[in-house]
Amino acid sequence: GLLARKRQLSEAAREYQQALQLRPGFSRAHLDLARVLAAQGDMPGASQHLREAAKGGDAAVAQEATRALEQLGQR
Repeated sequence: GLLARKRQLSEAAREYQQALQLRPGFSRAHLDLARVLAAQGDMPGASQHLREAAKGGDAAVAQEATRALEQLGQR
């Protein structure tokens, strides 16, 4: 149900944040964390992590993040 989903989202967010503490430039983790934050309704947080993902070295992730920022009207 909804409560389980909320719990899963906050667990996922925690895991991505831990991954980013270990590897701050891990653009895939920024992208995935942005998705989780957006699902939780944290658009400013999602935008911040999308911007980080967009400037990362992984071209496919950067493109995906840029598209997501455009959809949020952040570009």
